[in-house]
Amino acid sequence: MDTVLYDIFFRGGVMPGESIDAVKGNLAKLFKANAKQIDAMFSGRAIVIKKSLSKDAALQYQSAMEKAGAKVILREIASSPESPKPSPAVSNPVTQQPPPVQPAAKTIAASTPSSSTPSDDSWDLAPAGSDVLSESERTHFVPAEIDTSAIKLTSAFAEPEIDNTPPPPPPNTDHISVAAVGSDILAEKPPKPPKPDIDLSGMEVTPL
Repeated sequence: MDTVLYDIFFRGGVMPGESIDAVKGNLAKLFKANAKQIDAMFSGRAIVIKKSLSKDAALQYQSAMEKAGAKVILREIASSPESPKPSPAVSNPVTQQPPPVQPAAKTIAASTPSSSTPSDDSWDLAPAGSDVLSESERTHFVPAEIDTSAIKLTSAFAEPEIDNTPPPPPPNTDHISVAAVGSDILAEKPPKPPKPDIDLSGMEVTPL
């Protein structure tokens, strides 16, 4: 039957309420790694912490790193079916202990980010300050040359300037006169229309 295994990735994320500096210090104690190795873990790229772990071992790694304040990513993988191997006979059987956490210097150097990128369903947020776009994907900003020499800024508390421009002269009304009250507005009236000549001799009115 198929055995379900897990890969553990770290992208630099921290648990809520934890600071990056504190998490770095905790991981340095946990993995017994130096500052340069810990800084490489916080580059924003997915780094393999451990590969092909059983579920119990993967959960143990996850619990240890979350206690240190680091947020890890578990990716489930399916290994090829293998025939069970007989257990060697021992005179004094002992209980098998979970594998201890290995130093980061050995596990990080065993793989590169380009060959260990997790699937899309295990993406996480990059730490603050990480570059989202590569240098070739960025659009270089070219400032526009705009002449602002004619623009003057005035304080919002400054008093408005008084316009000292003299008013224009009054218009000349010497050619305008006022007619008396009741005068006709029209100087020349049109003639009255003539009364219509209608022959009513053939018409009579019937009494009611």
